[in-house]
Amino acid sequence: MMNKNALIATFIIFISLFASCDNSLDAFDERALYSIHGYLGIYREYNYIRIKELSSPLRADSTREIDATVTLQNLKTGESEVLKDSIMQFDNVYTHNFRTTLDITPETSYRLTVERSDGEILEATATTPFIAQLQITPAEINCRTRIRTSFVPVLDRIYVHAFLGFSFKNQMYWITIPEVIDAEEEFVYLSFAVQSVLDQVFRKNPIECYEMDTDSLYIKYYHFGPDYFDDTVDDTLLIPGGAGEFKGLYMRIVPFHVDTT
Repeated sequence: MMNKNALIATFIIFISLFASCDNSLDAFDERALYSIHGYLGIYREYNYIRIKELSSPLRADSTREIDATVTLQNLKTGESEVLKDSIMQFDNVYTHNFRTTLDITPETSYRLTVERSDGEILEATATTPFIAQLQITPAEINCRTRIRTSFVPVLDRIYVHAFLGFSFKNQMYWITIPEVIDAEEEFVYLSFAVQSVLDQVFRKNPIECYEMDTDSLYIKYYHFGPDYFDDTVDDTLLIPGGAGEFKGLYMRIVPFHVDTT
């Protein structure tokens, strides 16, 4: 099975760019009728879920239409919505990105149902996490201050992936925050100094903290649902036309300032 760090990395790449014989099919079985790629983001105005018929060749004429009715249901409230298809074309192949306006709330399970016209059904369930609040200490930070970030409450660091964002020469960098400190009680801590991150990123041509475009930096973090690493087969995301992923997450970007003088 693919290790968890690799799964996280693959997930980040995916979002930055954008089965049995009965009627109830496993969304992660390679024999499934459809592939699913979608992540339900808490409090987003829209969420998109990409659906593909696995039997359709990757050509414009065979991907223009899709035989699928897609429904999303909140399993806590029973509220449901039939999703609208928004079609996009890449390299002469059409993709079907089904949009939902259903409220995506914390600690809630959602069932996605994809039904073919002949009655065959594929179902997948995603559970969203609780809201992890980010705390940054100390209050006053310079380039070499050891910054401590805590996510409250998160019991296992594998469910949080965080990046440090900064601008240099009009280019935005998002760097994985290094040096994870193990969980203590109900908290997960990450620790770093801004200058040490710059030293790692610009090893061949070192820069000083004050050379950044601005003293405003950001921490972007993803908090994954409790089932994010469940039911995932090896290289699911890497095979074109694979069975895909359907998961819940929370993403937030928190700004902070560094004294670069």
